Amino acid sequence: MTTTGKGDNYEKETMQHKTTIREDARKVLTKQLNYTNKQFQTESNNRRFNIHSYARHKSKANPNFFRWLFDDYENIGLYGANLTNEQKEIYKAWLHDL
Repeated sequence: MTTTGKGDNYEKETMQHKTTIREDARKVLTKQLNYTNKQFQTESNNRRFNIHSYARHKSKANPNFFRWLFDDYENIGLYGANLTNEQKEIYKAWLHDL
C-alpha cells in the first residue's frame, strides 16, 4: 500500500468544515460598521446600522462572508450555501450575542 506522505488523516482534515468563528470577527465588523455609518452621515442619509444588523446585511450582500467568518475558503460555498447544521447554529448564537 502506498501513501502520499501526508498522513491518513490529511483527507479527513481538509474535508472537515471549521466550526469556530474567527476571533477578530466582531472587531473587524465593528471597524467596518463605523466606517459605513460615517459614510451614511456624510451622504445625508439617516440609515445607520448596529452591529447585529450590519452582520446580517454583510452575510446577505457578501458571497464570501461565511468563508471569511469561519476562515474556511476551501469548504464553504458562496453565501454559506453548504454550511453544516453545526455551523448554522454557531453562527446564530454568535449573531445573537453581538
